[in-house]
Amino acid sequence: MDRMKPEYRRKQIMEVAKKVFAANGYHKTNIEMICKKAGTGRGTIYRYFKNKEAIFAVILEENLEDMNRQMIDGYEFRSLLFDTKEELVNAYVESLERLLTFILADRDFARIALDVSSGESKRFTQIRQEYERKNISLIKTMMDQWKCNEFVREDLDTELAAIRLSGAMEKIARTYLFEKKKKFDKQEIRALAEKNAEIDLHGMLVPECRASHG
Repeated sequence: MDRMKPEYRRKQIMEVAKKVFAANGYHKTNIEMICKKAGTGRGTIYRYFKNKEAIFAVILEENLEDMNRQMIDGYEFRSLLFDTKEELVNAYVESLERLLTFILADRDFARIALDVSSGESKRFTQIRQEYERKNISLIKTMMDQWKCNEFVREDLDTELAAIRLSGAMEKIARTYLFEKKKKFDKQEIRALAEKNAEIDLHGMLVPECRASHG
């Protein structure tokens, strides 16, 4: 008799499966490996998931959705007006900081999202593409609102900027997690967010000379 509440058991299976997929890849992972790691039987696994593909798909979907929420957490898109440029910059840094914290804190999922899921199936590709579409749309919406501030260039191509930022976050995660294998504390993540914000905002904000004479 499984004494764990269904929602907790489902989450436990997903967390265990995430580690198994990250360590072994999709094709080399099987249900028995997940059962052994989770300390449960096949019947329990199949109570929550149809098969291995379903487990992997849910891990991908739910974690990518959580990533998108990090980008907008704490924001009201209807009220992204700032009194000073410093407030806008800080809001941008905090947004990047939340996103980087999520990515850098879960190396197992980062490996699944960036490597393991690549080219494995049409279903996984569609999940990734839908996430990217939503992510770019969210960033673009945020930047469109920022153009209401006098500090942001009116001619800013927000779609292009959103595409660049989305791709940059993926490359940063891949470089620091897998190539450099660096571990970050909270202060280092903040510093990384500030460095990225400085680079990103250089092309978005009105130059000081124009802002001061506007």
